[in-house]
Amino acid sequence: MGTAPRQKPPYGSVKWYKTILDIVRRRKPTVIDKDFLRINQIAPGNEAKVLVGLRFLGIIDENGNPTELIDTLRTLNEDEFRKSLREIVNKAYADLFDKLVLEKASFTDLVTYFMQVYDMSEAVAEQAAHCFIFFCHESGISLPESLTIKTKEKISQPTKRARKERMAKPEKHEVDVLSWGPIRIELPKDDLRAAERAREMLELYIKDLKDRKGE
Repeated sequence: MGTAPRQKPPYGSVKWYKTILDIVRRRKPTVIDKDFLRINQIAPGNEAKVLVGLRFLGIIDENGNPTELIDTLRTLNEDEFRKSLREIVNKAYADLFDKLVLEKASFTDLVTYFMQVYDMSEAVAEQAAHCFIFFCHESGISLPESLTIKTKEKISQPTKRARKERMAKPEKHEVDVLSWGPIRIELPKDDLRAAERAREMLELYIKDLKDRKGE
């Protein structure tokens, strides 16, 4: 499929990009950089990934300055917003639309495209595929059922990587939640020893706090 483009397409959590779109529809930031993302609690620890994706879409330049494309997204009219975003998506993913027949493609085909063209690992390519599907959905670009997220979630034969990750996930335990206004404590359900240990830790914390204040 040719030489891999330098700029990788959006990958990571779809929620990151949804939050960005929600923000730029309401106002135009002076700059979108790591500090902007941290302040707005977007992709903590993964800010660089988001910036890469936004540059790929063409809505910020190399220095994080918003381009004129952001202005086209600043509308409360859903039809106008979808049209503007659709133009951005069509331009940014032009190579994908040109090389992959989406009407006949499967989710695996989409992942394979990102792996081959952008030299991504399988896990990252799956994230990129989900992001692409998200942008298509938000912009009104129709996709076959074989590429929808719901269909992907129903795949009966998960990949080896997915099976390993599923097996590696820690077992969830029930908890008791204690709350007083802004205070919230979670303890293993019906675990007396854990409750006693928590009390000991709180007593030590209170003692240390009093010592620091000279009480």
